Amino acid sequence: MTTFKKLLFLGNFQEQDIFYHFESGKLYSYSYKPDKVWDIKWAVLTSGLVLTNLLSSIGFHTFSNSFVKYGLLISMIFTIVLLAEWALKLKHDQELISFNPSNYFGWSDFIKKCKNNLLFLSLTGIVFSVMTFQFLLTYLQEANLYNFILFSLFFPVSYFLTFGVRPIKRFLMLKKLSEEISNT
Repeated sequence: MTTFKKLLFLGNFQEQDIFYHFESGKLYSYSYKPDKVWDIKWAVLTSGLVLTNLLSSIGFHTFSNSFVKYGLLISMIFTIVLLAEWALKLKHDQELISFNPSNYFGWSDFIKKCKNNLLFLSLTGIVFSVMTFQFLLTYLQEANLYNFILFSLFFPVSYFLTFGVRPIKRFLMLKKLSEEISNT
């Protein structure tokens, strides 16, 4: 039985989560019932207003002690990495079944959609990584709270898009699956 640790999530295809196993090159799936989807538009609006007011009220408070500056930065990065790994970890193990894409109509369109998603995620990851790095450099030079908060907001997105999505492995997987489709 294959575990989730060695699999890369490909996407949702006809109400099945599809996973790719790199060692064997096989596809696996499991069916699921969608959970209740929460409407977060009010939370986004509220948090945007609160964060805007918070950032404008703290202004450009600076840290004069380098121990506080680096200690705060290291502890924040460590906490975000731990929380991100905990959030990305699957909460329960499902029994995986072997998936044969030739039994389904629309598989090639699904692969094209996955390629487009990968392109979007890669470009977004690059932009967020550059911005995160810029906020980090500014924080290290000026040591103000404003740049620290912006870095702490951008870092989880950059971390997820770099390590959670695994764009290079995903690209290799999609390339191999595209070749299999063109050979059939």
